[in-house]
Amino acid sequence: MTAPLDAMPAHYADPDLVALYDLDGRKADEASFYPVVVGATPLRVLEAGCGTGWLAHELARHGHRVTGLDPAANMLAVARAKAGADAIAWIEADMRAFELPERFDVIVLTGHAFQVLFTDDDIALALACFAKHLAPGGRLMFETRNPLAKEWLSWTRERTSTMLQHPSLGPVEVCWLGRLSRDPELVVVDGHFHFLRSGVHKVSNSLLRFAPQATLQRLLQDAGLGAQTWHGGWDKCPVRPTSPELIVVAQRSRG
Repeated sequence: MTAPLDAMPAHYADPDLVALYDLDGRKADEASFYPVVVGATPLRVLEAGCGTGWLAHELARHGHRVTGLDPAANMLAVARAKAGADAIAWIEADMRAFELPERFDVIVLTGHAFQVLFTDDDIALALACFAKHLAPGGRLMFETRNPLAKEWLSWTRERTSTMLQHPSLGPVEVCWLGRLSRDPELVVVDGHFHFLRSGVHKVSNSLLRFAPQATLQRLLQDAGLGAQTWHGGWDKCPVRPTSPELIVVAQRSRG
């Protein structure tokens, strides 16, 4: 997330919607991928755009020294309330402009958090910040949806509607609707949340950038992260035009 809190999509800021985040259940792929790629040797890890901290907690359980960074106070409040949170440093900050004294062996973004960087300038600022905070030889890893696969075409009520059950809020019907904006790389996403117990209906509007792989390769190179390994899916398959994901592990030079 990159916007100020008052401009953030509601599902990052509204306490009721934040409370639903960990019920989504679509994190299995990331959970099976990133801890394995980070490795078993204890490392200094920064999760940028950590949200409610599910991955930060997972990496800490694997023995890594973890820092979670996010600009959304309500998301961080959930992260801090979880068991084991005292073992993790939590930072409220923008991924485009943060300053920490520590240098990290790994910086990771998941949950497609990279796609909230809307412009090349946003991406360049974030990558420069990441490169600055990586130790020599450190790795940056993240995923973004492959624009060639046009996943947003499947974001319809029929295909995305699901029912979540919250212990205090009760059943909540959720669906996500996507459509292209005037910019062919920006997709408008509307999240609809119908709280069946109270009858309240909330909508969260957001934008996602579907940046081409070539653009990302260039911006990573410009940031000094030229050594890149790309995958087209969570099974580490090669990138193809129909690949759903663009997953990259980039390395800062040791110089």
